[in-house]
Amino acid sequence: MSNLVTRIPGATLRHNLEEVEIGYKLMAKWATRVINESSRPTMLIGPMQGAMLVTAEMVRRIRAPKCYRMVTVSLYDASNEAGENATFDYWPITDEELEKYDFIVVDDVAESLRTFVAMRDRLAVRGAAVRLTTLVDKPTSKRVPNLRPDFISLTAGPVAWLIGEGMNDGPSFEGEAARCVPGVWEKISKKADGGLTSVSLRLYLAFWAYF
Repeated sequence: MSNLVTRIPGATLRHNLEEVEIGYKLMAKWATRVINESSRPTMLIGPMQGAMLVTAEMVRRIRAPKCYRMVTVSLYDASNEAGENATFDYWPITDEELEKYDFIVVDDVAESLRTFVAMRDRLAVRGAAVRLTTLVDKPTSKRVPNLRPDFISLTAGPVAWLIGEGMNDGPSFEGEAARCVPGVWEKISKKADGGLTSVSLRLYLAFWAYF
């Protein structure tokens, strides 16, 4: 299947669909073990928008009782630089749930981990165990020292701009559509206009039209 989308201008295929599928299975196997070993019920937490797809893949593969919530956390200022304080724009997790559950944060890509630290601190306020699993680990120079995800499926270089499997290519429609492209694609740097070309979008649409 992954070979049907053979080219995205300006990008190379880092992990094909078969590799991504194996990655999801390994993440789910790890999470199943963690859940079964926990003395408390477990809730998966997916930060929107990027982790929606990865969280859905995890939910249907984990072979253990679980529930999930999607949250929105902002850690950027107007200049798109990481800020010091996180803003929890959508946080549907109650105080009672913080008392009851352990948590697994599910992400599409792990970079600085500063967003995860903000989520971890809020989730663990009542003593919960908080773990992180990511589809792609892409450590950057801004990564929090001495911190890494608890389970990593795939990897990418620190200067790559990743698209596909929940990762976008800018705020335009074409850029947001890139979240739905199968496989993990990478660029050396993000395009100045911030989006997939129309040719790329047609390739993406053609992939799904085939099925």
